[in-house]
Order: sequence, then structure tokens, then C-alpha cells
Amino acid sequence: MKIKNSYPLNGIRLCIDLEDNVNCKGRAYSPLRAEPLIFNDMNGFFVEMDKVFDKAGYPQAFQEKRTFDGKTIPQGSFKNEKEAKIDDEFIEIQYGEQKTFDVIVDTRYNTSWQGKVLDTEGKMVGSFDGELELYKLI
Repeated sequence: MKIKNSYPLNGIRLCIDLEDNVNCKGRAYSPLRAEPLIFNDMNGFFVEMDKVFDKAGYPQAFQEKRTFDGKTIPQGSFKNEKEAKIDDEFIEIQYGEQKTFDVIVDTRYNTSWQGKVLDTEGKMVGSFDGELELYKLI
């Protein structure tokens, strides 16, 4: 059974359930991941979503990650595993208790994300060139 998908594969429905002056907690839904990503801080969100993107090879990282521990094998940058693992209708009905955004990650240059943030109506909130700019937008 093929999963229906019109939600962009490089998109993330970011549901903020708790926000204070320091951090955000919530859930993230991506077509590239079958289960929601539950995060307790934005750093955890960025690290885990990078793993999802690395596994799918999309958006492709423009730098190869290196390891120095001798145990971890660096992953190849291109895998072409760009298949939706969750139905887009399920993603589109998810909302955060405080805020909800759609984050579109267009590229991953210099080990950083570039893209745009949309509200749930599809209106542009802003564009970002790095995770810090993304965090400021939300």
C-alpha cells in the first residue's frame, strides 16, 4: 500500500506544546519518519531531525560527517530513501498546544539548515539560514 503524500518530504510539522523563556517542548511530524518525534528541547529536536534527514539522504547534507571514536562508521551522504512513511493527512491535523508551524528545510549547507517557516494556513512566517534563526522565528 502506497502512502498518500502531498506534504513535502522536507517538511516538518512542528507542534509546540510548552514554551517558556528558555526552551520549547513538543512534537515534530515528518513524512520521513513513521512516529512523531517527541522533544524536550530544541537542541534535541535539531539533532534527531538531522538523523532522520541523514538516513533518508534528503535534504542531502553538503558535508560528510566525521567520527573519531573508531567505532562509528560515517554514513554515506546520498541514500535516496525518500519515501513517505506517514500519511500527509495525519500530519496536517496535528497541532501544538501553544503554537504550530510548518518548517520546510530546503538545504543543509555548512552543517546548518536553510529554509522557510509557514503558519498552518500556508502563509510565510519567515526564512532562516541556520538553526538559531529558525529558533528565533518560532
